[in-house]
Amino acid sequence: MSDEQLMNNTSGQGKDAVVPDEVANKFNWGAFLLTCIWGIGNNTYITLLYIVAFFVPFITPIVTLGFSIWFGIKGNEWAWRNKKFKSVEAFHNYQKKWVVAFFFISLILMVFFVILNTIASNYIKSNATQQYESIIINSYNESFMKSIDKINSAGKKCDLTSEGLALCFGENIEEYKQTIGNQIINKSGTTYTFKGDGTCAKTGNCEVTINVKINKHKQEVTKTLLLYMDENGIAAAEKQEN
Repeated sequence: MSDEQLMNNTSGQGKDAVVPDEVANKFNWGAFLLTCIWGIGNNTYITLLYIVAFFVPFITPIVTLGFSIWFGIKGNEWAWRNKKFKSVEAFHNYQKKWVVAFFFISLILMVFFVILNTIASNYIKSNATQQYESIIINSYNESFMKSIDKINSAGKKCDLTSEGLALCFGENIEEYKQTIGNQIINKSGTTYTFKGDGTCAKTGNCEVTINVKINKHKQEVTKTLLLYMDENGIAAAEKQEN
């Protein structure tokens, strides 16, 4: 830079500094797009007024847009007076970097929000699925408890083998359709699979495992229930203390 150019360089000389036409007559897109961030980087703290706009009720979008346009129009003038630059060319190169920074920051934020939205969606979906499964399982559990009451009311005793238990509970299951081996299938496609060894492990109570595969609204839920029996094949909803 020549001595003459250095002498004519008025950048960074404060509010009374003369601003070259090639600086003053251009719109500053960095100031328009990044407002406060641009202002801090250009020693132009008046742009912090942008924050105030968020506290203006009802007309916040209008006020923030107004501030952005104002900053874009006055940005070059403010930046030239508030920050020292080697030349007009250096000034323009510096201001272009703020536009590039805007798109880079926007890209980063977009990726961040996509990831955040994916995590949030999966979390909500997982919770909804768990709640749905809980409701469905509780419903079928209550239904199965009713079948125990029906069997006991009829004074029926069950064979403790897998197939015997399925036959015993067969027609007492709501929406009963058919019994196949150790499985009961109801009309909605729910399958109850019984697993019994034919005897109780010890005198008193035995626990019989029932795997319930529930098909509902195109979702499949699998849950293991316990059926408590005594050595005579009498069912109980809860384990009986000896």
